[in-house]
Amino acid sequence: MHNSRLKLIAAIEAALSAGDHMVQKFGTQIDIIEKTSPMDVVTDVDFTCNRIIEQVIHQTFPDDKILSEELQESFLYGRNCSSIWIIDPLDGTTNFTRSIAFSSVSIGYMENGAITMGVIYDPYHKEFFFSLKGQGARYAKSSEIIMWLNAEPNNNMPGKLCASMSKEFDSRTALVALGIPSDPERSAVALSKTLKLIPYVKGIRDFGSSALHLAYVAAGRLDAYVAYGQFVWDYSAGLLLVQEAGGFVTFPDGEDNDAREVIASRTQDFGYELITLIS
Repeated sequence: MHNSRLKLIAAIEAALSAGDHMVQKFGTQIDIIEKTSPMDVVTDVDFTCNRIIEQVIHQTFPDDKILSEELQESFLYGRNCSSIWIIDPLDGTTNFTRSIAFSSVSIGYMENGAITMGVIYDPYHKEFFFSLKGQGARYAKSSEIIMWLNAEPNNNMPGKLCASMSKEFDSRTALVALGIPSDPERSAVALSKTLKLIPYVKGIRDFGSSALHLAYVAAGRLDAYVAYGQFVWDYSAGLLLVQEAGGFVTFPDGEDNDAREVIASRTQDFGYELITLIS
């Protein structure tokens, strides 16, 4: 079996296991730890999900490096690796701490500097969004994924292609999601930019999970995602999904920042329209 397919299988199995743990702990008493401020938190469930993902990946790829939001030591070698796993074990931690069922597991793989595989799993709604570079973005329920895994995965991919990027599109009907940083100063700037969008689109949402916002753009549920202060684990898997679904992604503030502004949209024209509006 091709190495990229093996990595996809490992990512799916890791996401399933981490997602199961997330659901088991949902709504229970958890340990909440401040990172940089009371608005930036992590939980014991984040760390456990991280360990689960690491263990599953290293069963098949024991020598692979992993860059994770929850592994501070991984930041150092992650900067210098051209091939590395990039994970967010629980994207949407604030939602999780408030028993809001909108969080996800995000797992990407970067090879020679390019994202080549992405998996996003919503364990509450049992939805998988996944892609291998050059093979389109796909959607499947977890029951279908499990059947595929149990049948010894072959060349047939489970689920259906996300191909909803119609070029016939009126931006006045657009539903746009936002990613607002927790830092008060940056969030104020982001919100001031957001106000400029309101007269030109149908609606604006912030569901609280960057990965799922991007997956929803790929699936055609959202028309765009505009986010500020995004790190590579926030967007790596999701941007591949959007690109493979035929959408458009860009970094308006350049590609050299650790915390970046990200725009993902169903069409290139709408992406540039958003850039113009928020500039």
